[in-house]
Amino acid sequence: MTMNHKKGWAAMMCIATGVQLGLCASAGAAKKEYSYTGMNGESHRIEAYFPDNHEPGGNAPCFVYFHGGSWVGGDLRAGSVICNYLASRGMVALTANYSMHPKEELDNLPEGESKKRICVMDGKTVIRWAKQHANELGIDPEKVVTGGGSAGGHISVLQMMDEEFNNPADPEAINTEVKAFALFCPAFTVLKKDRCPDVNIFNHLDKKFPPTLFFLGETDNWKKAADALIEKLAEKKSDLEVWKGPEVGHMFFREKEWITSTLITLDEFLVANGFLDGKTPLQPAENDRQPKCIMNSNREEN
Repeated sequence: MTMNHKKGWAAMMCIATGVQLGLCASAGAAKKEYSYTGMNGESHRIEAYFPDNHEPGGNAPCFVYFHGGSWVGGDLRAGSVICNYLASRGMVALTANYSMHPKEELDNLPEGESKKRICVMDGKTVIRWAKQHANELGIDPEKVVTGGGSAGGHISVLQMMDEEFNNPADPEAINTEVKAFALFCPAFTVLKKDRCPDVNIFNHLDKKFPPTLFFLGETDNWKKAADALIEKLAEKKSDLEVWKGPEVGHMFFREKEWITSTLITLDEFLVANGFLDGKTPLQPAENDRQPKCIMNSNREEN
């Protein structure tokens, strides 16, 4: 894990404490750890956050968060803030690790394999695992939403949109379809610049996207590809919400002054698409910053 990743994770942990003890007026959601077997037989962790009094056999909607880290680092705990909050609102929320290959290990990948493709295949395994364990988790397998930050946003989308690459150990009968995407500073790459074009989203625009939330930083270096994708999806009349943080860069949503508006925006998107009921209990603080709505095909702009 790089120093920037460590600092980002530390900041998110501080925010998580504030959300749990303050914004959510709770000591935190009930949490349980699981594991799954990813590519090359490696075991990876999943943390599941549950609503109060949740029981197996239920049919709660499910949110799966994939952390960022340039497909080489990061940690599932980066999703704890969002997952804890969504559990307080009635969803079962999962955050998962996946195969990561630091730069010094990339040369050891099998010939023809890529770091991005392995991550995407692990993402598919996570979704299949959640659906396979739907009764134990108490979720409706037909109401799964994926989301993630940076590389995790890429994994969230490609695990569903790509149909070619799969872990051969996965149960083929279980699909990886989800009902919505929530993408925070997603790390997409324009096709001509991608060293891993086999899992590039611009090769999958013939498929229908579910409702998709984009949360973008105005000065983020990854924004150019996201803008190009949004333009293509808008041409296809996809169901889109696009929010921009003014004068901020990559992964800004995890900063203290942005976390409340991030959660409110996500909450309203999930309510609008039938995954949550009611209205968020969160209220912005005086110093909190607010994103600007750029596009909203599902509800009126704020």
